[in-house]
Amino acid sequence: MSSTTKTALRLALTYIVMGSLWILFSDRALALFVQDAAQLSQLQTAKGWAFVLLTGLLFFVLARRALTRELALSERDALTQLLNRHMFRRELDNELRLAVQSGEYLTLLHLNMDGFRQINNTAGQAVGDELLRHVADVLRDQFDTRAVIGRLAGDEFAVSLRGLAWDTELVPELSAIQQKISTIRLPAHPSVGLTSCIGAAHFPVDGLNSKSLMAAAALALDEAKQHGVGEFRLYNQNYGDDVHSRQQLILDFKTALAEDGLSVVYQPQIDCRTRQISGVEVLVRWIREDGVAVRPDQFIPLAEQQGMIGLVTDFVCRQAIQELKAAKLLGSVLPRVSLNISAMDFNGTESLKRFVCLFADHEVEPSWIQLEITETAVMNNVEGSISALQGLREHGFQISVDDFGTGYSSLSMLRRLPVQELKIDQSFIRDIPHDHNDCSIVRTILAMSAALGLRTVAEGVETDAQAAFLLEHVCTELQGYRFARPMPIADLEAFIATYRAA
Repeated sequence: MSSTTKTALRLALTYIVMGSLWILFSDRALALFVQDAAQLSQLQTAKGWAFVLLTGLLFFVLARRALTRELALSERDALTQLLNRHMFRRELDNELRLAVQSGEYLTLLHLNMDGFRQINNTAGQAVGDELLRHVADVLRDQFDTRAVIGRLAGDEFAVSLRGLAWDTELVPELSAIQQKISTIRLPAHPSVGLTSCIGAAHFPVDGLNSKSLMAAAALALDEAKQHGVGEFRLYNQNYGDDVHSRQQLILDFKTALAEDGLSVVYQPQIDCRTRQISGVEVLVRWIREDGVAVRPDQFIPLAEQQGMIGLVTDFVCRQAIQELKAAKLLGSVLPRVSLNISAMDFNGTESLKRFVCLFADHEVEPSWIQLEITETAVMNNVEGSISALQGLREHGFQISVDDFGTGYSSLSMLRRLPVQELKIDQSFIRDIPHDHNDCSIVRTILAMSAALGLRTVAEGVETDAQAAFLLEHVCTELQGYRFARPMPIADLEAFIATYRAA
């Protein structure tokens, strides 16, 4: 039942009760005190008018209270009690008029929580709602009463500030907001945290009305999100051209996904002890119709933002299994195939069901499949990750932590993860053995992995010096251009035949 229907019923019931009580008791009260028939008739008339006045006054009070409540509900976001999108836009128009009259600058901030959909999927919507309430509290505490704050939709917020110095005060303000949001924790879910991206636009430079200013802030936010989590960007007029290019890229990518425009390649991994090929990592490639190759670090984040990453993952898994089975490599020549999982794919029990069904449909032994998830994705939701990984392990899948060393995981956390392999991020491999700090990090990772009985794969190995250092410190497997570049299935077959013969 809608709130307006409830309000109308409440008013009607109040009127019915009031009228019934008046009819039942007013005549009896008059009869007790007045015996004269003529006087009683006059009083009955006066009593009727009194009823009209009293019920009219009652209706006014009740209607005013109900309309005030409905107006408040229509202006405020029910979850956070901030202004909703419509009212924020109206208040922003007022703020712009005041800024013109006073000659002040006005700054508009557009905030978005990083990976919030994943938090809702893994920790639950109730946890997500509580986090959003805390974000609203942070914004209220951060700004004085002159700021206008609203919740635009979902995990998006906006703040309008008059008089903020764009050149000296804005960046510290943005950093302070992001730092406070990053400290939000719920006692029942201490491992679930937030980071935020912010876009900022400036009146009158970036827009002369609320519509153009909000569009500019949204473009700046989009640019911040393109550069990763916890970023902020100030609007630049070039962003409009970038957005047009990005929209075209999105359309082209959707077409490629629908029309089998993607392909997969395979990069062999070499066992340091036996010198045999221990497995391959499957990588996705996209070459546009004009022949231009689009880098994965461009289209994978795009697919995640557009909610298409699940389709990409499913395509890679299906295509790789079909090609490797047709070449009779899977499970015999290649004991292990590594497939990358996006953080957006990794959402607890749904991930488990999805991957189990996916590989069961292709009659693949789970022990042949290794699922790689980044350390950062694990750290974003440790408890949920442990539960999901344990489920995958129980079904026989192997688990690898990719890009290890970039996510600040601890030894105690690592001991809890049901994984069999750590992949050392290539940023640490690039400058060994010449960079002392990178050498120390790699040695520490290798020693820690050995103590926990985990395989280690060094990715991005390109030189003999790098390979020699890793062999000396007992790395389990090597992967990189020093041995083989990523290659299509026909080239992989030829490479394996040549390598085994040699």
